[in-house]
Amino acid sequence: VGGSSLGIRLIQFDRVLSYLRGGHFLTGRGYDYFWIDLQYYKGQEYSLDPQLYGLEGVHLKYLLERGFIGYGLYLLFYILLISYLYRHRKSNKEEAAAALALLVVYLTFAHMTGELKSLPPTLLILGMFLRMIQNESWKYVQSQQKKFDEKYRNRYRQLS
Repeated sequence: VGGSSLGIRLIQFDRVLSYLRGGHFLTGRGYDYFWIDLQYYKGQEYSLDPQLYGLEGVHLKYLLERGFIGYGLYLLFYILLISYLYRHRKSNKEEAAAALALLVVYLTFAHMTGELKSLPPTLLILGMFLRMIQNESWKYVQSQQKKFDEKYRNRYRQLS
């Protein structure tokens, strides 16, 4: 609201943890708790917790709504996605690099300012890149298998 600072983020983190106490630590308070139950759709002056207005980044919102289990699954999803891109970087360098760049830009933006409805188009474009990488990696595997077969077929002919 008045600019971002470490003090504001610590206050917001403390408020999120206070909402998670009392049995909601692992599973969170539920989907859209921040928007509907705390009445942030009405604006700052009508919200039930003014200290959370302008919640910094998506991680605190996900922690509040999904708890530590949901936030852990959120992190696991992106870790697996990054590892997939890293593993397939040899089969198609350009698409893997573009997908990784898109993912890094999205995660940086989401964790600094919030998603701001950027998740659906990001995942759509990322899905297209993943499909191209999958097609190219299948071609790469087939070419490697062909080289392997030719190599050992020639050795077998030499031994015969």
